[in-house]
Amino acid sequence: MIRIIYTALLFFALSLFIIEKSFSLTKEEILSCVVSAEPRNKVDMIVKAQLLFDGKFFQYDYTLISKSTSSQKVVMFSVDPFDKRKGKYQTYDDKGIEQKAPTGWNTTVGLTRITALWGSDKGYELAPGGSVTGFSYITPTLPGIMDYYAEGLAPIPEVSCEFDEPIPGYDDLTPYGPGVVGKTIGPTAPPADFEPIDFLNYIINMKHETFSLGWIPNKGIEQSLDVKLNAAKKKIEVGDIKTAQNILSAFLNELEAQKKHLTSEAYGLLRYNVEYLRSSLL
Repeated sequence: MIRIIYTALLFFALSLFIIEKSFSLTKEEILSCVVSAEPRNKVDMIVKAQLLFDGKFFQYDYTLISKSTSSQKVVMFSVDPFDKRKGKYQTYDDKGIEQKAPTGWNTTVGLTRITALWGSDKGYELAPGGSVTGFSYITPTLPGIMDYYAEGLAPIPEVSCEFDEPIPGYDDLTPYGPGVVGKTIGPTAPPADFEPIDFLNYIINMKHETFSLGWIPNKGIEQSLDVKLNAAKKKIEVGDIKTAQNILSAFLNELEAQKKHLTSEAYGLLRYNVEYLRSSLL
């Protein structure tokens, strides 16, 4: 009896191995099946973001500009791409309330979330040297620096056998797929537990990144903003909240005065996060 059970288990394990082997291919086997797979990254583009706030909701508006150096039309754009390596979206679930698209482009709504992703109809792709606006996303969520992802128009990969695994050197060109990745602003998860110093450090780090991205093009402006943020931090650390709020107000005044020297991304990012911090201090 024991021998019969052992033989049955051995046969079952062998069957699983055969099934697994038949559906799982090595990298070399996958590549041998690929007849052609043109990457969708032959686009040279700029994304410009504008941020509006009505006191309750933020509206993120995006304009796509495809440089004449692009050799593919832009067919898909997202500021909330699904990270295939981490198995999750870049931000968090159930934040968006409305999404709009320009003529000839479609919005994509997930099962449990509105995703900030747009795809074009045939004939409406963004051609090299052109631009398109009207990509809009409305949410109550504060802005943060995040990736955008876009894909150019290319034929679907041609393969000579069936497999479920990603194509090496194609699907893994970026965390999101075979397209291109850049930086923009978009809705970012708010702090689970608000701590003024932690949130101010978060703002300071974003300010540093905006400078490295060229969104604050002048080093003098960046340093002046730095002085005020660090001064506010010292006052918060000693519990002088009123003075900290006054310093943050001075920061916002300077930001407004320097608005013409900043990109719309830097202005919106810093203004609304600092306003949130100032109003949250007790």
